[in-house]
Amino acid sequence: MTTAYDTGVSRTDLAEAEALSRLHSYLRVDVKADPTVPEGQCEWCGNVGALTRNRVTAIPNPHETTATFEELCCHHCLKSVVDSAVEAHWSKAGRDVLVEVAL
Repeated sequence: MTTAYDTGVSRTDLAEAEALSRLHSYLRVDVKADPTVPEGQCEWCGNVGALTRNRVTAIPNPHETTATFEELCCHHCLKSVVDSAVEAHWSKAGRDVLVEVAL
């Protein structure tokens, strides 16, 4: 017999966790929710109404460049931006490429 009790986890929290898990599986990089991702026009595609809801960061090889990789993009451009980040990312950085998503 099971008893219904409050777990403190809402259906919204579960849906967000599922979405992040699927995105992680698809992109094969670290993914986390971040409501502070600034919303603005996507510069990657330039489509009218395409809003930035993702921030992608990578750590390039410090022996090759001093530039950082941090890009904002819409959901449609996310895969292309992640591919660019993975290409630019230094394998010895100590962490994977990170995608922060404003859910």
